[in-house]
Amino acid sequence: MRARYAAVMDREDLTPRDQLSRILASYVAYALEHPNHYHMWFVTSDSRLEEGVPRMHHGHQSFTVFRPWLVSIDGCLRMGMWPGRERLEVFQTLWARVHGMIALRLQHQDFPWLPVAQQLATVMDLGEPGA
Repeated sequence: MRARYAAVMDREDLTPRDQLSRILASYVAYALEHPNHYHMWFVTSDSRLEEGVPRMHHGHQSFTVFRPWLVSIDGCLRMGMWPGRERLEVFQTLWARVHGMIALRLQHQDFPWLPVAQQLATVMDLGEPGA
């Protein structure tokens, strides 16, 4: 996962939206390619919010796997995406949507799902606050 994120975060030619889209796509690809690892790290781990940063705890290990998400979300907010939304609101909404997308794909593999990129574009559309 780290290498996938680094490949995206190291690119200077991406807009924050493109960066976030690729981060989410990397997360989904990892989950679908490694469903048992995904389940262990992202389903059975203890998730906490520590000093405004989501952390995953598994045994004695702690990970900030979502830091690239937050960096990209901050960039998107600075460029005017999702006006009226807060960083953690956007993060939690995207995480819930992407996790649901992954869980459904793993549980219902024979369903005729839309392509991941198309579904992620919809996932990133948060609409108006309060709508």
